[in-house]
Amino acid sequence: MSPGQRSALLALLVAHLLFGAAQIAMLPPWEGFDETGHYSSIQQVADTGTVPRLPAARMSQTVVDYAAVAPMPYESSPPFDRQDRWTYQRFFAASAAEIAAGRRAVHNRPRDARQFIASSSENYIAQHPPLFAWMLAPVARMTSGMSLGGQLIVLRICAYTLAWLALVTGVRVAAQFTPEPSRIAVWAAAAWPIFMPSWYPSMARIGNDSLAALIVAALWAWIVTRGTDTVASAMVVGALLGAGALTKAFFIPIAAGTFGWLAFRSVTESTERGRAMVRIAMSAALSGIIAGWWYVGPSAVAVAGSEARQLAALGGLPAALTARFSMSGWFEGLFTFLGMAAWSSTWSLVRPPHIFFIPLVVVLCAGMAAYVAALRQHRPGSIQWLPLWWLVPVLAGFAYHILVHVALTGSGRGVGGYYLHILVAPLSFALGIGVAATWHRRSTRALTAIHLAYVMAFVLVVSCAQLLLFAGYLMKDGAKQYARAAVLPPWFGVPDALERLSVLAFPHTAGLLALSGMAALAYAASAYARHPVLPPVERRS
Repeated sequence: MSPGQRSALLALLVAHLLFGAAQIAMLPPWEGFDETGHYSSIQQVADTGTVPRLPAARMSQTVVDYAAVAPMPYESSPPFDRQDRWTYQRFFAASAAEIAAGRRAVHNRPRDARQFIASSSENYIAQHPPLFAWMLAPVARMTSGMSLGGQLIVLRICAYTLAWLALVTGVRVAAQFTPEPSRIAVWAAAAWPIFMPSWYPSMARIGNDSLAALIVAALWAWIVTRGTDTVASAMVVGALLGAGALTKAFFIPIAAGTFGWLAFRSVTESTERGRAMVRIAMSAALSGIIAGWWYVGPSAVAVAGSEARQLAALGGLPAALTARFSMSGWFEGLFTFLGMAAWSSTWSLVRPPHIFFIPLVVVLCAGMAAYVAALRQHRPGSIQWLPLWWLVPVLAGFAYHILVHVALTGSGRGVGGYYLHILVAPLSFALGIGVAATWHRRSTRALTAIHLAYVMAFVLVVSCAQLLLFAGYLMKDGAKQYARAAVLPPWFGVPDALERLSVLAFPHTAGLLALSGMAALAYAASAYARHPVLPPVERRS
């Protein structure tokens, strides 16, 4: 890779960092997915040294006090506009004194350092293992004297940096592993957040997905660069899987895919199958020792028991599916999953009309189909197959939960595809393989350029809609889509919305960061234009 290409690639990665920071600065408190619960868990660990456990875990009183004077995200199920709490629309239509109280809740420093006080509300996020809360607890302690808005910014930046490092790790592995004729694969890996713009709202928040993504990236980098043919390497794999399982339960299917791939390799390629299987067993045992205690604890038992009781009340999953299953409910869940993989919005879950998701979903499916088709050029036990070994068990778990949703409600909606960003390092590599396999076609290059232009226009429009939503000019209608709540001032209401949103967030800082990200993106595009990655030329005999 030439110096010009390296500088362009670095500029692209810096642009992702700046766009994520802009997303963070624009978000009002708690608008990131599950931030109330994650914040409460982090604060509890920081101030009490105890790990929150279901069913005893409680939300922080900080969250409850904020909700009394300032808007919270719209509800995910009707009624979206609850009368017993502030929404963005109702808040900005309130009196000057009430708006000032909200501003103080966000921007004023507390008289004393903010401490964890348990409220009466359950902290459902306590179902998650505690490694993420352990990691961010020191940051929460150091920022407890800041304004709530400032503390949330710092915690979000810390979390997003972990996710960004996962992306960088994936790109670095792709650059080391990809042969020169297929260098476009490295660019495709680096463009993951553009192909999948849900990256920004799903990762630029307080959430354990970011740490999970970094652990997967570390696991991927270790296997690709160091292998698993020694006991020491197998122990590193086991330790990473154990750390991942202490972050999120998604590592159970990831571990299944890892050990399945290693076992397949030992059977088909290894001359020392017995030793290979011993290493796999040692790795699995180490991961179980690290994380197994959590999965026999009260939180995991409470979560599993809750779902089991709901299904048992309907006669079990087969009986519930017999009574409620429909193809429309199943396809609704599947499309929602794919749509949220492409664009997830924020915790208010307001979206544009469904038709605008179709290009995003089509290109997502086409990219993964191209990857699967390209696998025919590689041995089934090769490293190129490992992303598929991870993806299939994860998707199987999601498919099961879609079925559970259908069984319980008749609709499969509610399973978010944005969780796939946890696999950003291997899946961006897989996307790169698919793009590289078809990059010699003019149609692929043209469609890729059209799609990237569409994504940037889509994100720009939706970001403006989010700005107007948080400023109370738009609202969430019965179809969970943007609807006008007030007559827009000049310039589509954007200047007024920036001033309004400064009560709850840091929109002017977000604007500067977004413009800086655009400048970095423009530099990356111009540098790539000067040093393009050309498709391989097919030689004819």
